[in-house]
Amino acid sequence: MKAVIIAGGRGERLRPLTQDRPKPLVPVAGKPLIFYLLDRLRGWGVDEVAVTTGYLGERLRAAIGDGARWHLRVRYAEEPTPRGTAGGVADLLPFLDGTFLVVSGDALCELDVARMAATHRAGGNIATLCLAPPESALRFGLVRTQGTRVHSFTEKPSLERLLPGAGINTGIYVLEPEAVRDVPLDGMVDFAKDVFPRLLRAGHSIGAVYATTYWRDVGTLSAYRDVHAEALTGSWPWPRPSGGPAQVAASAHISGPVYLGAGTRVAEDASIEGPVFIGAGCRIGAGATVRNSVLLQGARVGARSHVIDSVLCEGAAAPAGSVLVASAIAHTQAPEARLSSGRLSALAREDRRVPVQRR
Repeated sequence: MKAVIIAGGRGERLRPLTQDRPKPLVPVAGKPLIFYLLDRLRGWGVDEVAVTTGYLGERLRAAIGDGARWHLRVRYAEEPTPRGTAGGVADLLPFLDGTFLVVSGDALCELDVARMAATHRAGGNIATLCLAPPESALRFGLVRTQGTRVHSFTEKPSLERLLPGAGINTGIYVLEPEAVRDVPLDGMVDFAKDVFPRLLRAGHSIGAVYATTYWRDVGTLSAYRDVHAEALTGSWPWPRPSGGPAQVAASAHISGPVYLGAGTRVAEDASIEGPVFIGAGCRIGAGATVRNSVLLQGARVGARSHVIDSVLCEGAAAPAGSVLVASAIAHTQAPEARLSSGRLSALAREDRRVPVQRR
């Protein structure tokens, strides 16, 4: 089977993690997000892959290459202007010569593709959607089903429009090439908003199946922290990450699930309250507190500072004596570009104020 990985989005809600890299290359537990998908594809019966690229696509091509390390044949389809989820797939029609899989490059999933394909064939479907239970329904597009048939679509509904028995549209599809045959050659075209409703109106059969044992949309900083917490507790389908040798002062306090990368140093009287993921070469200053946060390689937390529910990018620094809550700091040196939503108050002796973007 061939697969199309949709990987052209800008990942605006994950900034500053996506400030200088495409969203599929954002590191999760020390590995680029899209690598988890590539690790699985061969076992799902996929041997040939097309990756749609847009924002910083050259970095994605450099990271994945020809796919040989995953025993895959990978090609790329660049979108000079955004084409939407369906537009980019339709542009690949010359490549798509039979039933194929569509999957997002910026989500984590464990998937039963064989079950999807069997449902697809049994129903004579032009498209078969993979659904997930609507645990956080307001954040996602919903699909209403009757048995294994799709009945209707609701994109990111308001509370009053939630439908009983609706499942989350994961953006994972088994499709026939005919499903995208009539997609316009330019402009934005979306599967759930445009293509699938049109196919239903034309009388085509669209199936749906709950085929994931694990699916997480890593689209926000909160979700990014949550998926690291799942990695540290072993509640995801990949091996639990194990840290490297770190130096921890005898008076430091560490509790809950915590990952310390190689070469990380935790100073005296510091407190780390898990779930916390701290990458290689980080520095946690004396008396500092880190709680429910992710610190990427080389990040620094100053003495007596507090980092809570936050993300520090590679090489980023929380100033000594500061308080960072529900925020993110990039590694750029420009102060006005360093902070994402949340609060950072400067409590250092100089009593200097740190610029912050507020919601």
